[in-house]
Amino acid sequence: MNLNVENLTKKYKNGKLALDDISFSVNDGEVFGLLGPNGAGKSTTMKIMTTILKPTKGKILVGEDELQSNSRRIKNKFGYIAQDNSLDEQLTGRENLLLQARLYHLKDYNDRMYEILELIELGEDIDTPVSRYSGGMKKRLEIGCALMSSPELLFLDEPTLGLDVEVRRDIWEYLRRLNESYNVTLVVTTHYLEEADSICNRIAIINEGKIVAIGNPDELKKKIGKEKIEITFESLKDVEKVDSVVDNISFVLDRKIIDNTMVLIVDDADNRMFEIYDMLRENGIRITGMNNKKISLDDVYLHYTGYRYEKN
Repeated sequence: MNLNVENLTKKYKNGKLALDDISFSVNDGEVFGLLGPNGAGKSTTMKIMTTILKPTKGKILVGEDELQSNSRRIKNKFGYIAQDNSLDEQLTGRENLLLQARLYHLKDYNDRMYEILELIELGEDIDTPVSRYSGGMKKRLEIGCALMSSPELLFLDEPTLGLDVEVRRDIWEYLRRLNESYNVTLVVTTHYLEEADSICNRIAIINEGKIVAIGNPDELKKKIGKEKIEITFESLKDVEKVDSVVDNISFVLDRKIIDNTMVLIVDDADNRMFEIYDMLRENGIRITGMNNKKISLDDVYLHYTGYRYEKN
């Protein structure tokens, strides 16, 4: 199912402008990521798309239907997995799934229940109280609950936040299988850029209530350059001193300073690195480390927001 967000604006009563006329589309069967610093507007966008909040202006189309005018009917077409645990921990996993079936007034849900049990792979633990589940098991069950109504569109707000690396990988494998096998469109926010890079067909970066970049991860990387050089200095004073030197280097496409490290976006980093090294040493700048790497999604995020993602 496709989704179109058109000129969405949200202004709170205190005057804060959380979203400033943003527009984007999500294609049928796509995995679409929303990235942004805390307070940038991504959670507000997610809450409006799931009808938890009302926009100040703008509209959202789910398929051919406008969400604000047909919210009751459209809600049956999408599922939502929030950051916080929404399970009843006194019930078993199976009972939580049955509760979802009743909330959606599903009559013939046995086949669907069987499919979901196969997907989330909880085995005999499905009949154990959820209070005994690990974080990964709870998240798998939440995904199962969201799928009981056979949604065509699934919203996931930080689905792997706080889980360890192996469990996060398992959860994304479930989501990838869900997307590919059932053609469910996924809209996801995440604080893990490597996840967004590996699973998302396209991403939108939101900063200060505006969409500042949108595209597939590889396209966004190419837009800011092919390679980067990271230079670490003995002190912040050395970093500040290097700014004036870098100003005179024509092949530096962009630069950012993080603590006592400067990141330079360049082309042909292998050949340019020694040239930069010589220029810095000639100016008396003390270097403690220097290496070149491929552009990552983290560099894209840094370029458009000025932040490293893991620091938010």
